[in-house]
Amino acid sequence: YVKTVLPVDTNIVVFEVIESIPHTSIIEKLAAKNMKVVAFGPQQIRMVTHLDFDNDMLTEAIHLLKGIS
Repeated sequence: YVKTVLPVDTNIVVFEVIESIPHTSIIEKLAAKNMKVVAFGPQQIRMVTHLDFDNDMLTEAIHLLKGIS
């Protein structure tokens, strides 16, 4: 469902969802898994990590992102 990921320079990750899937449905599915993300533009989703974000959290985030469709 991810079309592109914008270049990452900080703790902010923005990705674009393919046109056939409403980005709002991805946001809702992630929220149901306790991952809070926000709409950032047409078909774009913004994610922000925090200071204490570690490798275990990254692994969990990847697992959640791969587990939705």
